[in-house]
Amino acid sequence: MLNKLQRSTLSITQIVWYVITLFIGATLTLLIFQLYSDLQPLLKEDAGALNNNTVVISKKISMFKSMDKERIYFTPSEIDEMAKAPFTKRLAKFTSASFKVRGYTIPSKQIPAFYTELFLESVPKECLDIDLKDWKYDTTRNFVPVVIPESYLKLYNFGFAESQGLPVISKNMISQFPFKIEVLGNGASHTYKSRIIGFSNKINSILVPEEFMNMANAIYGSRKREKINRLLIEFHDPTDKRILSFFNQKNYSISKDSLMLGKWVFLIKSAMAFVFILGLIITILSLFLILLSIHLIIQKNKEQLLNLYHIGYRQDRIASFYRWVISVVTVVTFLASLGMVYYLRGLYISYLSNYFDIYPSSHPILVFSMVLLLCVVVAYNILLRRQIAGVIKEKIG
Repeated sequence: MLNKLQRSTLSITQIVWYVITLFIGATLTLLIFQLYSDLQPLLKEDAGALNNNTVVISKKISMFKSMDKERIYFTPSEIDEMAKAPFTKRLAKFTSASFKVRGYTIPSKQIPAFYTELFLESVPKECLDIDLKDWKYDTTRNFVPVVIPESYLKLYNFGFAESQGLPVISKNMISQFPFKIEVLGNGASHTYKSRIIGFSNKINSILVPEEFMNMANAIYGSRKREKINRLLIEFHDPTDKRILSFFNQKNYSISKDSLMLGKWVFLIKSAMAFVFILGLIITILSLFLILLSIHLIIQKNKEQLLNLYHIGYRQDRIASFYRWVISVVTVVTFLASLGMVYYLRGLYISYLSNYFDIYPSSHPILVFSMVLLLCVVVAYNILLRRQIAGVIKEKIG
């Protein structure tokens, strides 16, 4: 009897508008949250560990510098000038090997014979855009980890392997192949075990840990003093107009693509944050919309609610019908929204997989959707109970 009376007070139009606004808001919020979760590894990989504000600096090669190689190196005063520049947040040096390096494999059924001359460099580990778990020179195992540019692997797969009829190699596959590194200099030599443990998108060089490079240069190196020909610079603001002006004036070469990548990643994250906040606002507005509708229903049927209270129905019993109806509608709308998000997610995953390595995970959106749903339902129930209690208290008082 009570439910039948209360059912007649509901407005289908108002509930439909609540469903529409909640569906749009929840879909936007959940979709952007899931999109960010799916793209986070890709954004980190492309942006690197230095928040997209890092570039590689070197001196431009001219005919005169070709004849005098010393001109390609930075002097201590030049390095100090760049470190103290107002737009510089952090500066790191490339340390290059001043000894000969050879890389080769021990042929087996799984590993083909391979031999090449190598060049090695090192940078502070904070500058790397890889997992640093295995990034250490292990003297007990005589092991040296190596990082190569991802572009090298792409060059092999889409260039050399294609023209020579060789099989293509994935990151996981090449990371499983052990090989040897032989270093030679100052009448001494030593062979180390090695393996590729990561691929860099920021630094176009073959990298080894700094501790190994410093040790090897001290024992096998041919240079008496450190010579720096490349620098890594992290900027406070990559859009600062003084940056390009300074490097053009000094005739330094700067990787402008890195700056553009930083700007694009920043814009993508900003756009996603804007849409995420917009979705939350629409979700909150939908909550207030249904609360306003219920408030109007309560005001319109105030006498009926008071009569129910006077004949023995408690406040919670009177409010339970409205709470039950809106809670069910909210849960169903959230499930529909979640289904739409998974459908749209399948579309963008299949599209982006053609261009990037995407590692999707469904766990974040399930947890976030449950938390968001719980917050909406709890907030609605609390506010609705207060509204009905306020009407009854007003009349009784």
